[in-house]
Amino acid sequence: PVFVDLGKIKITDPSLNLHEKYPQFDFIILMVSRLEHEKNIPLAIQAFKNILPRHPKTGLVIVGEGSEKIRLKKLAQGERALENNVVLEGWKQNLPSYYKTADMLLVTSNYEGFGRMFIEAASVGCPIVTTDVGIARELILDDESSFICSVGNESCITQNIARLIEHESV
Repeated sequence: PVFVDLGKIKITDPSLNLHEKYPQFDFIILMVSRLEHEKNIPLAIQAFKNILPRHPKTGLVIVGEGSEKIRLKKLAQGERALENNVVLEGWKQNLPSYYKTADMLLVTSNYEGFGRMFIEAASVGCPIVTTDVGIARELILDDESSFICSVGNESCITQNIARLIEHESV
């Protein structure tokens, strides 16, 4: 069984604030993931690239390690439009601080066994845009703050990220 200590997550005071750490961003999209092929992070980067022309002060902060790290760095740094807006942070221990200070969680996996990050983010009210994987359907209701897209659906992911950014700025 997967155990998530929701009580601890809820009472943990953030030890960092992403908006203070990255003041150049008005809206911060968080990804918490192993950097592996099945997590389909290139899809997230492409959707993010679609967002930037209308929302240039948006940041994509990716927390995680894995075999795709160098490839993802090259993908982000190879695009002039992305190089200042995509941050690969490596793996971090204080994830509640990230969930509590990000504007949304993005999950673009091709599949998930469970999806612990859904529970952690939802427990602190962090909006979620995700592919239809793991426990997404059991935990998330498509509504004004969280959205489920079919696996690989770049258009749906882009549209729903934009909805959250534009809703936030109203």
